[in-house]
Amino acid sequence: MTAERKTERKEVCPEDNISQRKTNEQKRRSQKKSVVRCSLCVAWVNLRKMAKSASFAVLLVYTLLFWFLFTSNIKAFAGANGYAVTPYLLPHFFAGGTYQVYGKLMLVILMCNVPFLDKTRIYSVPRTGRIPWGIGQMIYIVLANILFQIIFFAAQILALLPYVGISDKWGSVLYTIANDPTVLYSWQGFGTVNSDIVLQMTPLEAMGKQMLLCILLGCVIGAGTFLVNGLTGKNFGAVVMAGCVFAAEVFANIDLLFGTELSEHYMFGWMQLQFYTDGTYSLRQNLLVMLAAFLLLAAFGLLCVAKRWIRAVE
Repeated sequence: MTAERKTERKEVCPEDNISQRKTNEQKRRSQKKSVVRCSLCVAWVNLRKMAKSASFAVLLVYTLLFWFLFTSNIKAFAGANGYAVTPYLLPHFFAGGTYQVYGKLMLVILMCNVPFLDKTRIYSVPRTGRIPWGIGQMIYIVLANILFQIIFFAAQILALLPYVGISDKWGSVLYTIANDPTVLYSWQGFGTVNSDIVLQMTPLEAMGKQMLLCILLGCVIGAGTFLVNGLTGKNFGAVVMAGCVFAAEVFANIDLLFGTELSEHYMFGWMQLQFYTDGTYSLRQNLLVMLAAFLLLAAFGLLCVAKRWIRAVE
């Protein structure tokens, strides 16, 4: 005769369920905080690496040099007439055919080292995790471009000294040059002032729109450089992005010769602000397209990091 075994059922207390849920929620929150903390640490380390890099030193010299060249005749005109120049030349810097190429190449130099394929990555990636490391790279790209626009604006003020003046208007000098560019012919220099921008936009509006275009294009360049450098394990991204910059000039010349509209559909040709004053381009549409391009490149970059396709996370 076999003995019947009684199975005891454990009764689960409702308080135990509540405490378990609270513990799981705390774990999830701590994990989220850890991801954010690690990502910000990666971005901060990259900013420090950027500041110490030779390419950034070259970029600073390059920036100051071109601002001094661009403002030399404007300063001479202002000094001869006893006027001050308001520091709103950024939209006009990108309005010219040659200087807007230089401006875009500055963004290429700024982003040329992403994701910093140095020896420290073999320690940083295991400590932070692959995904937080990738998110940190994208945060760095955004922060570096914002910081560079601040530096670019400050370099303009340095180049305009001692004739710089502060105002929320364009000022007498820029108004005069916009209405009559021939006043600069008596002085040597490359500076120009676009009349469409001056007449149809306020200086703060023009500066804000131009900086936003520069930041978004810089983010696209940074994400593209991250993919090329990361997938190849070499700093080839700057070469590819520089090729994209010069392709915009090729398309612009083709448009002039054959009446095509290639530049209107090419992101690297959207930096000249005067094209938004006459309705040639839609600023909101182009900004959204550039933002979407950056987010798509960033998402693909994180996918590559997760799949270990990026050399830095091998």
